Amino acid sequence: MDFSKNKALKILAVGALIASAVPARALYRSCIDNCVRKTVKPKIGSILYVDLACGYMEHSGIYIGGDDEACIVELQNDHGTCIIKRVTPEEFISGGTGFSIYVSCHGEDSVGDENFARTAESMIGMNLGDYKLLSNNCHMFTSSCMDISHDLPAVIRISGLTGIFKDILINNFDMSLTALKSKAKKLLGADNWRVWHPQVDSVNSSENESGPKGAGSSRCIRLN
Repeated sequence: MDFSKNKALKILAVGALIASAVPARALYRSCIDNCVRKTVKPKIGSILYVDLACGYMEHSGIYIGGDDEACIVELQNDHGTCIIKRVTPEEFISGGTGFSIYVSCHGEDSVGDENFARTAESMIGMNLGDYKLLSNNCHMFTSSCMDISHDLPAVIRISGLTGIFKDILINNFDMSLTALKSKAKKLLGADNWRVWHPQVDSVNSSENESGPKGAGSSRCIRLN
């Protein structure tokens, strides 16, 4: 075997080790986050994300609360078209390898901004054009909701004007989770991300409403 082939095999072997290490780290972190670290409930306007591909890719959205089970707003790739939808936690997780929803937190407490939630909710049903991994994705939608809430007057923020939002989206370059986390740190003071167990919250809510032995409905509740 000549030198060039030997070098190529070594590079492939190192690449395989690195590739296998990423999912292993993601699984280890998930175990720690779910079983050791304190879990949280999101606040209105909390930024959420879930793993999509064993630590290689993530999906994000905004928690809007309410009495409906569908308490998260996300940008969804609907056959190549970006549609803003209101979804349940189960729907938010579906389609990827992750089973934990992470919430923006400061210290041990979740953080959010109700203006982010209002903006996201006003976008529900909107068609934002063709889905593009690097220029029109879920992280850019989430980040744009933060931008429009932070930079524009309230009368524009809650109007749901498609053109204004698209202009902001076009000029948004937060295409990755890393960039989104950086913005959440700047605008919310989010210095870490903790797991939310919506099923546990639903059970606790049902017990509070119906008593320990009562059978209440499973739902998301507005958290103040």
